Amino acid sequence: MTRINDFRSIKANRFLSVGIEANSPDRDLDEPLWALNWFNLKSRRVYDLYNALAIPELIKNKVAPYYKGHFKRFLAGNYELKREMLLIVRYPSASSALNMLSALRFQVIHPLRNASV
Repeated sequence: MTRINDFRSIKANRFLSVGIEANSPDRDLDEPLWALNWFNLKSRRVYDLYNALAIPELIKNKVAPYYKGHFKRFLAGNYELKREMLLIVRYPSASSALNMLSALRFQVIHPLRNASV
């Protein structure tokens, strides 16, 4: 019997649904998940404000940022893939990630993230 990949979703608001799917059938979404955010900044000030406002939601959902760094130099490769920032975050589970993304506080501050990256 073939097992279908695990999939979790939540309706974040009336306009947005968010889903997380396991990348293989043996991956359990109740285990910790890692998110790699690799992006460019449009506005450092707005991004810093977003981070400051997001911290209570991260703490509430036991989300742990592990690394946040700025790339100072582009060494080699495809220049179109160049990014300024790398953020690595650990979520306790898919449910925790979805709960955070659907929280009212996160919904209110999320436009700041969109404006900054």
